[in-house]
Amino acid sequence: MAKRFTDTDKWKKEWFVEIRGRDKLLWQYLCDNCDHAGIWDVNLVLASRLCGFKYVREDVKQIFGKQIKEFDNGKRWWIPSFIKFQYDCAVERLNPKNIVHRSVLRTLVRYDLYSLSVEQQGAFKELPRGFEAPKDKDKDKEKDKEKAVSTGVIVKKKKVCTLHDNGKPFYYEGQFCPRCFTPIGEPQNVDF
Repeated sequence: MAKRFTDTDKWKKEWFVEIRGRDKLLWQYLCDNCDHAGIWDVNLVLASRLCGFKYVREDVKQIFGKQIKEFDNGKRWWIPSFIKFQYDCAVERLNPKNIVHRSVLRTLVRYDLYSLSVEQQGAFKELPRGFEAPKDKDKDKEKDKEKAVSTGVIVKKKKVCTLHDNGKPFYYEGQFCPRCFTPIGEPQNVDF
């Protein structure tokens, strides 16, 4: 049985105050029955039976508005604020070295919700610790272009992870290694 934190301040939030008691009960049900990433497999028949009220999909979506995001052809709903509250950090601040956070990241990536949440929260205003600042990346790109022009070899900056295949280097681009979701790699020049 999963244990969850509950937001006692929800009773002071305007959107929550304005909804009916039966909808407050459904919200609590959603928060208690979603997975560790805030994703709920939509089953309004079960929710209606357990809460004691008849819920209709379109009505619920209208009532909760921005609080839920529907995806996977309506089969699942995501509560974006769930992660921020449960883990006390925004999605882009989840630490891939933490086992629970890594699992949340994998789930978000699997359903293409990571990039959606990062864009919505304006994550690129402040980068997570350990990542290069945009100015440094621009300088590196200029150096790489100069090297490519002088040597005739196209050089791309990639990160390397050696946690797989008995230490054999695995090169990747982006913030996290796509195999283990750790940001441990140091940028390497790779000739193509």
